[in-house]
Amino acid sequence: MGPLVSYHKKFLLFVYQIILFSLVTQCYSNEILGCGGFVKSHVSLDFSKIEIGLYTKEGILKEKTECAPTNGYYFLPMYEHGEYVLKVHPPAGWSFEPSEVELVVNGETDQCSNGQDINFAFNGFGITGRVITAGQSTGPSGITVQLVDNNGQVRETISSTGGDFHFTPVIPGKYTLKASHPKWKLEPAKAVVQVKEGNTALPVGVLAVKGYEVVGSVSSFGSPIEGIYVLLYSKVERQKFRVEGCNTALLQGVPDSPICHSVTDASGEFQFGLVPAGEYKLLALSKPPGQATISYNIQPDNVPFTVKHDNIYIKNAFEVSNLKVILRK
Repeated sequence: MGPLVSYHKKFLLFVYQIILFSLVTQCYSNEILGCGGFVKSHVSLDFSKIEIGLYTKEGILKEKTECAPTNGYYFLPMYEHGEYVLKVHPPAGWSFEPSEVELVVNGETDQCSNGQDINFAFNGFGITGRVITAGQSTGPSGITVQLVDNNGQVRETISSTGGDFHFTPVIPGKYTLKASHPKWKLEPAKAVVQVKEGNTALPVGVLAVKGYEVVGSVSSFGSPIEGIYVLLYSKVERQKFRVEGCNTALLQGVPDSPICHSVTDASGEFQFGLVPAGEYKLLALSKPPGQATISYNIQPDNVPFTVKHDNIYIKNAFEVSNLKVILRK
């Protein structure tokens, strides 16, 4: 039995060597297929925070790897031919060009099969912000916002609904934001931001519109009437933000304590130049101050209105139905 067992062992060892040789030969005759390249940047980045993913055309993740922390190199093995998408996955706010690359891997003519690098270039980070109406959490659209770098180069955008704006890509550095509008007064209208790494979100309130113009008209049987005193009152007893662009002189004989007043001009219009967001009402005096002999019949008694994120025009806010002249004896 001894010689027979020995024979079987030698035979099995021989078969094992044949199989092993075949596998080794196959490995060396076919190089490992895969896609590789670099994530490149003109500024210092922690490349280890960036991942590269290999997806099927249908969006199924096949392989994923981190980039080398020192030089941004990556390599993803590929086990079969087909259509793929190579995507870069940076932290939030990091912008790359391209963000993804479509591949048709056939083992012969494509970039991966030919060992060509597929690179992704860093563009910059992002700045997001919002121009608010003073005292509110949102703001108006149409505000011009400029981004100025240390070299004086200017980029410009316009705030969208709610006052939101953004700049991207933005490389790390120190910037100044300036907000402006042809009609509205902004305060604060400037902010300094330091972009370091990732999206930079500005705190709410660093750019704000102080208030809006409120204009209205007073008429009498369809014709404008001049010299009517219109008083402005706030629903809030202690107004946080100051109304500007109206007359604050004290008037005798007026009800309560108005914020300020305006007098209609030749076109019958009154104007309050800067009214912060809030709830208000208007009241027109039936007797002009210092003219005790004149009295108007004015309707309605008061006009409530709300200021949000835009100018207000109140057409025919008051109607003067007749004029009384009181004769003194």
